[in-house]
Amino acid sequence: MGRNIWRRCLWVGLGVFVGVPIAVMIILSIVFRVNAIRPDQAQPPRGLIKTAAATPGDHQTTGTLGWMPAKPPANFEALIAASPNKEYAELYTKLMTQEIYKKWQKGGFDRWRGEPLTPEQAQWLINHRGLIDDLLRLAKAGGYPLMTVEQMMTLDPWDAFRWPMPNYLEIQTFGRILSAEAMRRFAAGDQAGAAEALLAIGPIARSTSEPFLISHLIGIAMQQVAAREVSRWLESGELSPSTARSLGGQLATNPIDLNNYRRAMELEYYNTRGVMTLMMQGSLGRIVQMSMQGNTNESFLPYLYRGLTTHPITTARELAHSTAMGIVLKADASQTLENFDSNYQKMFDAMDRNEIVDPNSLTRRNWFDPIPNFMEAQTRTNASLAVLELDIAGLNLLAGQPTVEQQDRFIEQPLKTVQEADATLIYSVGPDRQDQRAEITYDPTNGTMSAGDIWIRVKKR
Repeated sequence: MGRNIWRRCLWVGLGVFVGVPIAVMIILSIVFRVNAIRPDQAQPPRGLIKTAAATPGDHQTTGTLGWMPAKPPANFEALIAASPNKEYAELYTKLMTQEIYKKWQKGGFDRWRGEPLTPEQAQWLINHRGLIDDLLRLAKAGGYPLMTVEQMMTLDPWDAFRWPMPNYLEIQTFGRILSAEAMRRFAAGDQAGAAEALLAIGPIARSTSEPFLISHLIGIAMQQVAAREVSRWLESGELSPSTARSLGGQLATNPIDLNNYRRAMELEYYNTRGVMTLMMQGSLGRIVQMSMQGNTNESFLPYLYRGLTTHPITTARELAHSTAMGIVLKADASQTLENFDSNYQKMFDAMDRNEIVDPNSLTRRNWFDPIPNFMEAQTRTNASLAVLELDIAGLNLLAGQPTVEQQDRFIEQPLKTVQEADATLIYSVGPDRQDQRAEITYDPTNGTMSAGDIWIRVKKR
């Protein structure tokens, strides 16, 4: 008897907890059916999107591209399977279904950050030679993004918003495995093989780097893994001039750069603004639906029913949150869009001046305003490219070039050098643009714009 009373109380409580947000949503949906934005705000301001629209053919060089599903596929694996580049699709599917990250952890690499390999780690790489061969083949089969920014901008923003993404943890592990294999080969005296493994990271990073901002940052992180390994080779004094000459030429070929970042940010702006506009022009119920669905392709009512029957408290909380967000959005839609456009305009204008936007100059009117961390993404991109450019300068120096001619991307002056007894230190002034004579090392964990120079040491032979 007592148990039945408690059960009834529980269901009544859940009914109130779930029913009240639904009732409020229905009532407010009737009230907030007005179009909350001005007619001139339906499309992005003219001229704000430039780079992506101006370079539609930049990456149309492999069979991977030239196709586009009309609607978001069920998952990323389905997208890959439909690729006309069958070799790439087959290898990618094979690699992504092996749980490589778990194998990598079991091999003793869970906390590996480029330190010298232990005998056990080196043996793991030897034992997984087939996996490494597949990664080398994947690099040769791909090399360009599966989907470019330009292609994504042909989609309806809501479809693009729900576009499936790959398992980036697995893809980052591809780069780490190749870096470790390059280190193993280099230590064994096989410099040509080491260069082959290291250079394979670049094409995989580039094929990962589009179309989204997160894709770009993952690609940049993988590119930096390869660059850091080259820096270690230069400091070791063991790299031959012939290998240095070959590496320098190939590293300079088609890196992930700030143009890629600019295009990714334009897509971020285009898609987010498009989804915001769709939400603002619809009813409050439509806002709640789009907010709760997120990246799922499942129809809303089945999605809501499944949520309420499997985890009612969490779903009710999401429902209440989305309703509150919708009320704020409807009440302040026009100004929110105006601030959103203004923030991106400031970011793009700063990029045109080779500067980084001041976060304090951005306007946040309400807690819905989606302001990404422009400074963090742009600085990480620049810092990664600086290491790559330092490596190329060091490789050229080792190969016989008499002086360092590369430009420091932070101040548009030649990279600086410090002569030591047995080495040449080449450095960039870093994001703070202050010359520390390489006596302070830039470390982003101290802050994105913290003091310090980015440097490498080239040991004299």
